[in-house]
Amino acid sequence: TTSPQKIFKQRMNHKDVIELTSFNNTGIDPIPSKDGKEILYLKKDGLIYNVAIMDRNGLNVKILHDSAVVTDFLIHTWIPDGRICFQVQENGKEQIYLINRDKTGLKKLQGTLPGDIKAAFSPIGNNFCFISNRNGSSNLFISFKDSIIDTKITDVYRTIYSSDGEKLVFVSA
Repeated sequence: TTSPQKIFKQRMNHKDVIELTSFNNTGIDPIPSKDGKEILYLKKDGLIYNVAIMDRNGLNVKILHDSAVVTDFLIHTWIPDGRICFQVQENGKEQIYLINRDKTGLKKLQGTLPGDIKAAFSPIGNNFCFISNRNGSSNLFISFKDSIIDTKITDVYRTIYSSDGEKLVFVSA
């Protein structure tokens, strides 16, 4: 058997390490909110990972999508307006969703189709990119806010925006 995965925090100028997760709250891939008050992570429940948030002290855990079948290699992230973007598997295909911190407003990300994966948002929120195989191979697409048209950029594996939103970095074969 494997040991439960735990999430910890440590101030850079201190030696004390504080465990944020407990026996029945194990998880991976912690991502702090912009204001530092909450942590988005994948909470492990048996063989399933659910998208969850907890406060910065490891308390007030909320499962954001109760029926999420999330594997540990799928993407979850904060978006600039404070909502959360996550990817789940439904009927054998990945789906990209948005949800508010309070579990309201669940909706599929506009412009994405079943099988689209790894959404990344520009830091100012005016566009997002994602990977899709809708053309038969993995391609990077970009979608601009309030637009229903997606533009294919290139064949790609992984993407990330620069902190100023001016550059898009990606891995391509």
